[in-house]
Amino acid sequence: MINSLTLYPNSIDSEKLEALLSKHIDSMKNAKGLQAIKVSKDSLMSPGRPSSFAKVLETTWESLEDFMMWVQNQTPEDHVDKNFLIENGAILLFYEVNDIT
Repeated sequence: MINSLTLYPNSIDSEKLEALLSKHIDSMKNAKGLQAIKVSKDSLMSPGRPSSFAKVLETTWESLEDFMMWVQNQTPEDHVDKNFLIENGAILLFYEVNDIT
């Protein structure tokens, strides 16, 4: 199982960020192997100071292959959005997990 976290910076205009996040989520909804999508509610919290990030998107995929297939099937417009996010400080992390519950 693969989890991914995308950290969206608070330096991006909130309306633009919500539009990008909505497009990002919509592009995943019918992807093969997607098990769950979660998005943070309200502002992010951080001990001692304000967070550098406005939103977190968390996804769970059946396999790395499924996650990579979604990445490879993105449209040219999706890649422009991705590059914009990276240039403005977004962070994407993905990692294999074991369910121990």
